[in-house]
Amino acid sequence: MIAQYLKSETESATKKIIETNRLMLLAQNGTLQRMDVENYLKQLSFLFSWTPPFLQLAHDVAQKQGQPVLAEFMKNKIPEESGHDQWAKNDLKKQGFSSEVSESDLSPSLRALLRFVDRAIREDAANYLSYMFFVEYMTVLAGPRFLDALEKRCGIPRSSMTAIGNHVELDPDHSQETLDLLATLNLTNETQARMKFALDETVLYVHGFLENCVISTAQKMPA
Repeated sequence: MIAQYLKSETESATKKIIETNRLMLLAQNGTLQRMDVENYLKQLSFLFSWTPPFLQLAHDVAQKQGQPVLAEFMKNKIPEESGHDQWAKNDLKKQGFSSEVSESDLSPSLRALLRFVDRAIREDAANYLSYMFFVEYMTVLAGPRFLDALEKRCGIPRSSMTAIGNHVELDPDHSQETLDLLATLNLTNETQARMKFALDETVLYVHGFLENCVISTAQKMPA
């Protein structure tokens, strides 16, 4: 069952990200630098700004593929996913950074992630469910611990990290909505195989994206 696969694999991958990803480890060790947080929020702002266009693309592809239920699901999510980039910009302001974000700020890892998502959707609109579920459920699983580390060990209050905090609150429902949808879709074995591969790729690209949000010289983990 594809829903259970996505859930269990996301849980496993998130555990690994918490234990090995440089961004997560530096936060937990209290050595994440201000420039890293600034860069992270700028990358998130740009990433979030692409969610509505990706949902529209997934809607269009689903319609062409004769998947009206999936197309409607994507269309209905556009309003609720719009404007989240502003959360990250507001967090930048709260922390004394410029809220201006331009394409020149994009990391190569984020560019690669965006290209992957675009390619995956054009192959099969259902692939976007794999990506969407992973990033939302990962936030549910890892977000509280990350926010706690930032506040207690790095001196960054939760009120200045609403780009994550708001998603921690919203994404339990959002990820469950995706699981509920999957229970209603009549997906072929071929489509499910593509979704599994898309999830594996998502994990790799997201891990790399988070890793490369760290741009300071604080590369080594304390012993």
